[in-house]
Amino acid sequence: MNRSTTLLALVLAGSIRCGGPSPASDEAGESDTTDSTSSTDSTTGTDSSDSTTGAEDTCLAFCELQDQCEPDPFYSVADCLSDCAHEFEAAPGAEGCPVALSEFYTCVGGLTCAEFEQIFEVENNPCYDEVIAYDELCSEVVSCDIAGGGDEQGSSCSYQYDCYGGGLHEVECDAESGCTCLLEGVEVGSCDPLYPALCEPLDFSDPNVTNMQILDRMHDCCGWVLDR
Repeated sequence: MNRSTTLLALVLAGSIRCGGPSPASDEAGESDTTDSTSSTDSTTGTDSSDSTTGAEDTCLAFCELQDQCEPDPFYSVADCLSDCAHEFEAAPGAEGCPVALSEFYTCVGGLTCAEFEQIFEVENNPCYDEVIAYDELCSEVVSCDIAGGGDEQGSSCSYQYDCYGGGLHEVECDAESGCTCLLEGVEVGSCDPLYPALCEPLDFSDPNVTNMQILDRMHDCCGWVLDR
C-alpha cells in the first residue's frame, strides 16, 4: 500500500484494520504500514462526557467484532481502541467527519462475522454508503500512515509519518547528505552524526515493532515525539 491509501481502498481491497499495520516489504527492504483507525461520535447538543461515552461504546463494538472475526496476533482490541481515540480527537478537523465516523463504525460494529466478510465487496456491502461518506469526509484527518526502509547495503534510507492531519514528517538519509529532517517538504533539521546507524535494517517480524523502530529513529534524528 502506498502512503495515501484510504479506508475505502482498504475496504475494497479486503483489509479493514483499526490502526492495524500490514507492512509490505519491497525488494529494497522498504515497509509501508498504513493505519486506518476507527471512529467515534461527536454529536452536537450533548455534553462532552455523554459524547465520549458514546464514542467509546462505538469503538468497543467495532474493535471486539474485528478481533472476533479477523483475529490478529499483532493487533489487540486495546491497540484498536487506542487508535480509535486518536481518530476521535482528530475528527473535528474536517467538517462532517465526526458524524461519518460514528455512522460507519456503528454500522460495521453491528454486523455478524458473515456480514463483516461482505464489507470487502463492492456489491452486497451492508455498509457501503457509510464507507463512501467516511472516505470523502474523513480521510484527510483520521488516517495514520507510517513507512520506512532503505537499500540492502544500508547506505540510504527514509522514514515517513503522516498522521491525523499533523503534516508529513520525513527523515531522509544517504552517504552524501547525511540525515535530513523534513516537515511538509521543508528542511527543519539534520542529524548527520547518526548516519549510517539510522539506516540499519528494520525488524519486519512484527508490524508494531517495525512502527516503533521507525518512530524511535525519527525521534532520535529530529526530536519529534510522534504517536502511532
